[in-house]
Amino acid sequence: RSGCKLCSHPNSSLRNGIIALASEESGSPSQNYSCEYWDKYLEFQENLRHDSYDCLRFQDQLTRQCCDGLPPLYELETFLEEQLLGSDSTYKSHRSPIVDGDSVNVNIFAELFR
Repeated sequence: RSGCKLCSHPNSSLRNGIIALASEESGSPSQNYSCEYWDKYLEFQENLRHDSYDCLRFQDQLTRQCCDGLPPLYELETFLEEQLLGSDSTYKSHRSPIVDGDSVNVNIFAELFR
């Protein structure tokens, strides 16, 4: 087993009977399979560790479609902003929370330096 779980967030659970929509993005899932299929596929791929780029790419593409019990996107964005910039940062982006039923495409670019 690889350790790559589709629903890796604490308190999240796999949605049964959902077909995850494929993406045309290079390296992302290219077939419409059930969430159960993708979860088993990821779990038994020997070259996918939970922290590998490929595992994270699959999770990024499929988690919102296949997992219940996830925090709202606004909470995740705020958490990442605080982790990257610090909670004392004077920079605060002004974005409203996503309301259920709406969808927004979000691109994040971050450069990390040691």
